[in-house]
Amino acid sequence: MRARRPHSVGGALQVKHRISLYGGCGIMGLGGGDLQETLLEFKHQNLFIIFFTEVLFYISFAMLLPTLPFYLAAFNIGTMQIGLVMSIFAIGLLGSRPYIGKFIDQYGARCTLRYGGGILTVYTLLYAVAPALIWVYPIRILHGVSMAFHSTASNVIVPPPRPRTNAGA
Repeated sequence: MRARRPHSVGGALQVKHRISLYGGCGIMGLGGGDLQETLLEFKHQNLFIIFFTEVLFYISFAMLLPTLPFYLAAFNIGTMQIGLVMSIFAIGLLGSRPYIGKFIDQYGARCTLRYGGGILTVYTLLYAVAPALIWVYPIRILHGVSMAFHSTASNVIVPPPRPRTNAGA
């Protein structure tokens, strides 16, 4: 959707149509009203979403990181293989980052955050049902990919604060 030029009514900028800041995934912006209030509502809504998803994200990651080596030791493997499983996570994380930016541009940050959070939840739970060590390797790589989706989208979705002098620029 192409944005129309805002009209100044009573000193406040107003937009005559719905705006979409995060396109894709069926997310549309709020319509009409004061543009600054609309953007402020988006900012607070985004901060609220990011806060709770990041809390859940880091709780799950902090619970999994120290306990995973003990879980892997139950497969009767050596410390070198445990280290390999723990580090293979970085392959998925770093290997997927270049493609995530294009995904965010195409589908939007909110859609990417939802996608990454959903996949992250699934792969976190899959560790418990892995019947053999050979299943843990792809789970760990895909867990890294989903973490990259979630962490990149959460950094993109909330814009950094700007001074009032640059507002609207």
